[in-house]
Amino acid sequence: MTLSNESISLSVGATTYTNSTKHISGQIIDHITGKPIAGVVIMVKGTTNMTLSDVTGYYSITAKQGDILTVSCKRYKAESISIGYGSVINFRMKKEM
Repeated sequence: MTLSNESISLSVGATTYTNSTKHISGQIIDHITGKPIAGVVIMVKGTTNMTLSDVTGYYSITAKQGDILTVSCKRYKAESISIGYGSVINFRMKKEM
């Protein structure tokens, strides 16, 4: 195992697992219409790291694998997802009833 200020690396056999900060991006759309949603708050849970989706529904944020990404917007149900190995996370938000 290797420790540094920004990452933790663990090698098991030929596989290396890293917990370094990475760039996450994606698009947020309405679950029914498929239209992009602007102004959605995207936040890494337990931090002050946040951003907003643009007019085309796209966002970009930095986070670590295992962090929880939450999205919330007025009139839509909030959602959360654990960040895995991928760097693209798209959301299809459902309207609140």
